[in-house]
Amino acid sequence: MQEHLLLGWAVCETKDDVDALERRWIAEHRPALNTDGTDHGAQLAELKETFRAGLPRRP
Repeated sequence: MQEHLLLGWAVCETKDDVDALERRWIAEHRPALNTDGTDHGAQLAELKETFRAGLPRRP
């Protein structure tokens, strides 16, 4: 993570601004673990669901 993690933040006025910023960021940086709009999205979505299924649930 220390070699590949990129962390940042931005303040947006509206949820629409947040969504637009996220779409632009994903299009520009093409993060490997993002499943939206990628060729490997279905495979990663399945892996994420498997991971979530193994997490403890709140009572």
